[in-house]
Amino acid sequence: MSGGIVQNPTFNPALAVIVSITKAQNAVIQTQSPHTFLEGESVRLIVPKEYGMTQINNIIATITFVSDALPSLFRVNVDSIAFDTFSVPANPMQCAQAVPVGEDALQLTGAFRNVLPYT
Repeated sequence: MSGGIVQNPTFNPALAVIVSITKAQNAVIQTQSPHTFLEGESVRLIVPKEYGMTQINNIIATITFVSDALPSLFRVNVDSIAFDTFSVPANPMQCAQAVPVGEDALQLTGAFRNVLPYT
């Protein structure tokens, strides 16, 4: 640490790359690998236009369900039934992402471990 500024901080939970989003009353999102999200957390959904489903881009959604059986799935409080279909392009310029931005829970449940490199 230099002058009170953390150099190269580690953020937890990390963002997750999105590989599919369903058209449903409560959208189900599948990530490329297991994520570390918890129910009640808020994520910003970043979906570049080449993926379709541009209506969901930049929405901050609350995670309403996390699958223990399938750790790369979670459900959000976004009605995507009328949205365009999500499809991963052959050579995307940017990945679709779910980026954690906060928590909607009454109790902070995700901050159980400090991962910053303090010495």
